[in-house]
Amino acid sequence: MAVENIIIGGGGNSPNMEKFFLDKIPLSGRILLCPLASDNPEITTARRTEQLSNTRPDIIMGVMTDENASVIEMEKYDALWIPGGSTYKLLSAIYKHNLVEKFNAFRTSGKLIYGGSAGAIIMGKDIRIDAEALDEPPLKALNWLKARERERERERERELCVATHWPEFYPEYVHEFCREHGFSAICCPEDQGAIFDSDGNFVRAIGNGVEFI
Repeated sequence: MAVENIIIGGGGNSPNMEKFFLDKIPLSGRILLCPLASDNPEITTARRTEQLSNTRPDIIMGVMTDENASVIEMEKYDALWIPGGSTYKLLSAIYKHNLVEKFNAFRTSGKLIYGGSAGAIIMGKDIRIDAEALDEPPLKALNWLKARERERERERERELCVATHWPEFYPEYVHEFCREHGFSAICCPEDQGAIFDSDGNFVRAIGNGVEFI
């Protein structure tokens, strides 16, 4: 049975989204931080370590790095945290270290996953909706997310792209891209987002600014 375990967020300064995620982790739970999108993973890791020490000191945190990503035992963790940075760099690392199958298994197991900014975008159908990725060779995103919409007398399922930092960055491009390619998108402002279940079905928005295109 599908469980509500995928959380996406608009990234940037998102204290409420991060608290929402951390509050769902059980007491003395284990969290795996994946800072592979960051230009400086050490700083990202230090900031998250300080955050946990101030808010959830009971949580044990492991860190996925370029050195251990291929061999890390993800099944030992209760939650996966994928913060922002370069979307293309993150997805390239996922393919380089053969993580797609591990990430998929973690998702379908019902364990908690939170992606903010780049971490949210890679969960969608296509990363070309991200302006950072426009000049990079094409990479297939994880394509985890979908939603249902009523079309005349019937309902259809649609796969979703994810636009973050909405609407501060490139809203015109996102609208044009979706029209040109026949894609749909969920657009999340900073400190807002959405919950999906382990089958990728949209459950609910978090915040009033989340939009669908």
